[in-house]
Amino acid sequence: MKYKNRNIIKKKLKLHKIFIEGTEKNITITAIGDIFMNINSVKKQQLIYSPLMVYFKKNNHSCNKY
Repeated sequence: MKYKNRNIIKKKLKLHKIFIEGTEKNITITAIGDIFMNINSVKKQQLIYSPLMVYFKKNNHSCNKY
């Protein structure tokens, strides 16, 4: 699932790089791309989550900014 998520996000957001670490229940996503310039943290989280929402239907998820 980790590699599938990476490809989905990278393709959808046209990222330079993406790193996904962790398990299926607790992941850390580090995404690098011009799309994140000049937008706030909430919008960044929404951009990452948007292509993955189909996978989040049954579980609660949160996103932390580091």
